[in-house]
Amino acid sequence: MYNNVFKGKWVQKIRKPNCIHKYNFIKTQDSENFKTGQMGIASFYKCEKCGKEKVEYKYNNDINSDLWNI
Repeated sequence: MYNNVFKGKWVQKIRKPNCIHKYNFIKTQDSENFKTGQMGIASFYKCEKCGKEKVEYKYNNDINSDLWNI
């Protein structure tokens, strides 16, 4: 009985993605990483189809360091 469960359709459902995400921009807000002392912005995105949210961080220190490397 247990061998049939492992060969069942639920294993295939786990492997197959349910949604091919298409993210739309929601909002941007300031963010700070207290451990490293970096400040920057956080951009929030949400999938049109399933509603999954994604956050991308961009720190000002990364942007400013390029200006000083002349």
